[in-house]
Amino acid sequence: EILMSGSRGPGPYVFSTDGGQTHIRAYSKLKTNMDKKLAAPISDWRLHDCRHNLSSFLADRGYPEAERGALLNHSSQSVTAIYTHSDTLTTKLRALTEWERYILNLLGRSYPEKIIPFRQNPK
Repeated sequence: EILMSGSRGPGPYVFSTDGGQTHIRAYSKLKTNMDKKLAAPISDWRLHDCRHNLSSFLADRGYPEAERGALLNHSSQSVTAIYTHSDTLTTKLRALTEWERYILNLLGRSYPEKIIPFRQNPK
């Protein structure tokens, strides 16, 4: 949102100081401008962190490693794996929930809208 909300022009480059016509060369100036546009200050971050964030964002939404690597222009998938700091718990929960729905469908049962917790045995 921050990248798209600024004064980005019609050119092909996102990180640019001339409306996207050429890529930036003054990274400190770009970072300073981005820092000013942040709603809440983030301390100790680098522009390169955006690449890690993109890879993790796409991984959490199920995009394959090969596609993420192509977007990041990586020559090797092992490099892409290093860039991905995904929330694996969220991914695992989504996968297991989909599997549960699949099994329930095979059994002719619908997915419960409300989950009722098990009673706990008194000690």
